[in-house]
Amino acid sequence: MNTITSYFPASVQPYVPALGVLFLATIVLLVTRAILKHRIKVLNAREPKPRYLTVLELVRKILLPVLFLVTLSFALTLTQFSTTVRKIINISFLMIGTYIAIRAINHIVGTTFINLVEKDPRRTTQANNLKVLLSFIQLLVWAAGILILLSTLGVDITTAVAGLGIGGIAVAVAAQGTLGDLFSYFVILFDHPFGIGDYIVFDDKSGTVEKIGVKSTQIRVKNGEILVVANKDLTASRIHNYKRMEKRLLVATHNFPFDTPYEKLEKIPSLIAQVVSSLTTFEGITLDRSHFKTIGKATYEFESAFYVPSPGYIDLLNVQQEMNYKLVKIFEEEGIRFAIPTYKLQED
Repeated sequence: MNTITSYFPASVQPYVPALGVLFLATIVLLVTRAILKHRIKVLNAREPKPRYLTVLELVRKILLPVLFLVTLSFALTLTQFSTTVRKIINISFLMIGTYIAIRAINHIVGTTFINLVEKDPRRTTQANNLKVLLSFIQLLVWAAGILILLSTLGVDITTAVAGLGIGGIAVAVAAQGTLGDLFSYFVILFDHPFGIGDYIVFDDKSGTVEKIGVKSTQIRVKNGEILVVANKDLTASRIHNYKRMEKRLLVATHNFPFDTPYEKLEKIPSLIAQVVSSLTTFEGITLDRSHFKTIGKATYEFESAFYVPSPGYIDLLNVQQEMNYKLVKIFEEEGIRFAIPTYKLQED
């Protein structure tokens, strides 16, 4: 090392070892960064993207700058500086370290946000709301990082924190309703009891979810109107989500007059089974049961139940309509008269 430093002027010689270490480390880190950048570009073009892509991005954006700081710190230990210069260097390191830490946290938060949206395509309609929340969270991270930095540098931040605390309490009291809706939005976002396009029933209301906002959710009810419901009211209610049903159980009750002969009554369950098996609106409609249930006050009552492999309400009506047409036809052919038919929908 002494032989190398002898080629430099005496005023520069004390810094040659540090500059050499820093130069070599910088070359290695730049080459590593270029390789990682190319690799990340290749992986981004793949579908689906590999899980370790996020790790590579963290290494390129966060770990490499940290390694450079470590190298710079080591290089500085090989030189002698005055107390003032060392203090300036330490403060610079703290500021750069805080900046890198904040970037790392915000990168993780942003990646989580992207994964959350991509995981469920229905959440893409909520992307704008999520971007606002993401910006707010990242702003809080910056504020917390700056306060921690100031505290580390010996600045008294007690007054500032106390002021923020009092201001926060005042804002919370003044906007407790809005904050309640905001927290409920997070519940809907992460617990996901329903999504855009889901048909839900809550309290005495029902409809299709069209928009989920930070404060309220818009639901289109059966008559075409848009019902705007506060998020906290929704999360406090019992919600029936029919979109997630794989099938519906339709229970049909058919009544026949007392003058229907025994021979014809005995044929009714098999005739209903025959009709259900011939339904063509959907494939996979299956009969669960068909029985002579009871002798009523004025009629014989038969109850049948069958599964419709669709959660859609309109689909259910189409199946019910086809069944009614075919029942009327087959019973006319058999000389069987209806009394009063009734239908009841059950959840399954």
